[in-house]
Amino acid sequence: KKKKKKKGKKMEALLRLANGMSGSSLKMIITQALSTSGLFVFGELLDLEQVRALEGTDAEPYLNLLRIFAYGTYQNYTQQQDLLPALTEKQKRKLLLLSIVSLAQKSKTVSYDDLEIMLETSSLRELEDCVLECIDKELLMAKLDQRNREMLVEWTFGRDVLDTDLSAMLTTLSRWHRNCEGTLKQLDDEIIKASNLKAERRREQTEHNDKVAAIKVAVGMALSNTDEMMMND
Repeated sequence: KKKKKKKGKKMEALLRLANGMSGSSLKMIITQALSTSGLFVFGELLDLEQVRALEGTDAEPYLNLLRIFAYGTYQNYTQQQDLLPALTEKQKRKLLLLSIVSLAQKSKTVSYDDLEIMLETSSLRELEDCVLECIDKELLMAKLDQRNREMLVEWTFGRDVLDTDLSAMLTTLSRWHRNCEGTLKQLDDEIIKASNLKAERRREQTEHNDKVAAIKVAVGMALSNTDEMMMND
């Protein structure tokens, strides 16, 4: 919770600065946001009217770079690197971590091969260091399976989402909701079935006990009659 508050305060400070700026002066704010430690979401900055207004200006490359940090990956950056500002080592590292999160959001099992492609590295040490840093910064929770060369994902933090992706997310959530409802109905049916079975077994046990009791009474009466006959004799 403390980390979340710190991240919120960092963004609030940047937003206050940005509100008093326009045009090319926003380059500094964007660069600072991309370099700030612990800041991994940029939607609020992108939502500012003066930031969106950078499109079509000489500062547009900074807007596009901000969008990559919000929604994209390191691969997206290298594909259009000539049209974008150069990354500092700190910014590059942050984008690599965000790229790992993007992969982890798509699949619970991520192969080392996919990670190597995404990070554009063949170094196992660098790959695993990046994943461990993601875990340390609470960007995701995962385990490294070195034998099978896989990253096993438990959860990830939520990156910024494009408006165009919202419909797909809603579809996925609706499908998940329907699946949950189906699972709950199956559980209810199993509970009812178990309850009915238990009641049936209780009824059978009661009938069995009644029969045993009736046999005991019949045997007792038969023995009693036998005793009386012997006494009469």
